[in-house]
Amino acid sequence: MGLASYAFLDYGPEFKVTDKDGEATKQFIISSIENGQDPVVHVHEDKRHSYQDDDYVKFIEVEGMTELNGLPHVQIYETRAYSFKLRLDTSSFGAYTRQGLVEDIKVPKDVSFQSFAESCKNPAAATEFGFLEPLDMNYFGMGRSE
Repeated sequence: MGLASYAFLDYGPEFKVTDKDGEATKQFIISSIENGQDPVVHVHEDKRHSYQDDDYVKFIEVEGMTELNGLPHVQIYETRAYSFKLRLDTSSFGAYTRQGLVEDIKVPKDVSFQSFAESCKNPAAATEFGFLEPLDMNYFGMGRSE
């Protein structure tokens, strides 16, 4: 096949992914947190956060709404450049007064894989990641130092 090749890894029907992307966790300074169902959290405007929908975060040294500090992880959604919503009800929590950090955390996720024979019969249903497909490689410019 020239420069292209295929690899198949069968991790079996029960496999736990502990780090989905290999990136280091990142912390951001909190500027405000709303009280209520699915509250909006705003981070300091000096630095955009890098979180994505369905990431999990934990809170550190939050003043006022101290109940957040003890939670192991909270799922987020509707992420914007400087804000995101929590899948949580903070109506009974104290009012946010100041400070605090938010840090993303890696929550282990169970993933199941099919055998190679099953994947060849039904490639589209191999896993949530899909079946390996040929790469659309652009060979123009190969060997150039640019």
